[in-house]
This record gives sequence, structure tokens and C-alpha cells, in this order.
Amino acid sequence: MTDDEVVMPATSAQGEDAANEPAARQGTARRLLAVLLAFEQDTQPLSLSEAARRADLPTSTVLRMLRELCDVRFLERVDGNRYQIGARLFELGMRAPVQRTLREVALPVMEDLYGATRENVHLGILDPDGVLVIQQLTGKRSVRTPASSGARLPAHATANGKTLLAFAAPQLVEQVLQRGLPRITQHTICSRRELEEQLQEIRERGWAMAKQENSLGTMSVGAPVIGLEGHAIASLSLVVPVNTSTEVQRFAHAVRTAANTISRLWAHTHPLR
Repeated sequence: MTDDEVVMPATSAQGEDAANEPAARQGTARRLLAVLLAFEQDTQPLSLSEAARRADLPTSTVLRMLRELCDVRFLERVDGNRYQIGARLFELGMRAPVQRTLREVALPVMEDLYGATRENVHLGILDPDGVLVIQQLTGKRSVRTPASSGARLPAHATANGKTLLAFAAPQLVEQVLQRGLPRITQHTICSRRELEEQLQEIRERGWAMAKQENSLGTMSVGAPVIGLEGHAIASLSLVVPVNTSTEVQRFAHAVRTAANTISRLWAHTHPLR
């Protein structure tokens, strides 16, 4: 620096701006995350007002962020003025190491199960917000369901959810149950005591059933994929028309056989060290 170069001291305003810049970036990131998390509660597209209410942010802020997220395909606009999870965000989530490996191990078995039944086949994992469907196989003959890959379903009203609750670590089960048991159809179990009695029955027989509890006209039958520590790391289920309930034993046998096969394959690819 030469003698005639003058270094101007930072003004108080400049100093405040510099100090506030990281906080501003953090605030933006938190608002962006709040908008994304607005879409985790269900799989239906949200309007601007619904997204703003769930994110607890001003509508103008949410609109700007929705547009930015659509630009990078984390969200997509549908039906003119509604928004849903976009392909890029879904693909990113499916790259999570455990989910990807579990799907790779399970997929051939799921394909065999679908080939034998021609019914919906779901693979789900449990988190405090419910059951995340990480893989689904379906076809033209399969009954329509509200689930799809990447969907989150209520744990207390689905066979996959009940299976996972029955065979999961107790602390995770308690987290789920503390969120309540909302009624979805007239058949949904909303009593914690009644659900806990069902979970004990599921542990004893090795499979679960949910009949029209999450969607009318459907029945699901699920069985656990057991990990190395003896807890369920996932659940495999068939979702079938409710008028096939007389075949529940056949479905249960098929699902249990497939889930046990996935458990063995998982143990083979992830041996204890």
C-alpha cells in the first residue's frame, strides 16, 4: 500500500450489515426449509395459502420461494395454482444411502411378489411422522390407493405402519403414538389402548392387517423386514381390494415369505462386524 492510499474505516452501518449477513442467510435458509416441510404432511398438492399456513410465513414470502423451488424442480406447479414435490427433490431423497440400499435389496423380491399376486406391493420405513413409502409396485389390475413412492402414510391406519410399530424400537413407537391417532375413515382405530392390543397380536402372529382404515375399499396386509438388531427396519405389504378379505391368509403367507427373504438378504449384505 502506498503512502497516498487511504484505508477508510468501516462505518457502523457497514459493520452492522456485515455482521447481519450470516444471520440473514440463515433466516432465508430456515424459511426455505419451512416451505419445503409444508409438503411432508400428505401427498396432495397444496395451494399458496395452504403452504403459507403450514410454513407459518407471509404469503408473499412463500410465493417467492415456491417460484424459486419450481425453477430448480424441487417443487412443481400443477392444476394451475397448486404445488407438489418435484421430481428432482424426490430423486434426491431416494439417494439416501440406507433407503437406496434397502430398495436395491428388496426390489427383486417385491417383483416376485407382484408377479404372484398382481396386487400393490409397498415397502415402507418408519419415522416420527408416519410411514414413508420408499418403493411401490402397482399395475392396471391393482386396486387404487392413496399411496405412491415417496408418500407418507399414517402409521396407525396401515398394515405397514402397524407392522413397524409392532416390531420397532420402543422409543420410536412412543414418538409416533404421542402425535395422536387421527380418524381417517370410520374404520380407523383411534384408541391407543385398542391399537396397543393389536400390536401385541401382530407380534405374536408375525403379520398385520388394516381393513379400510386408511382408504375405503382397500385392505392391506404387512410383515416386517427385520434388521441385525432384531427390530423392523422396514415393512412389506400388499394392498388389495377389500372384497378379497377371505384370502387374507394367502396374502399373509405370501407377504411373510417375501419379507423374511428380504431380511435374510439384508443380513447377508450387511453382516455384523
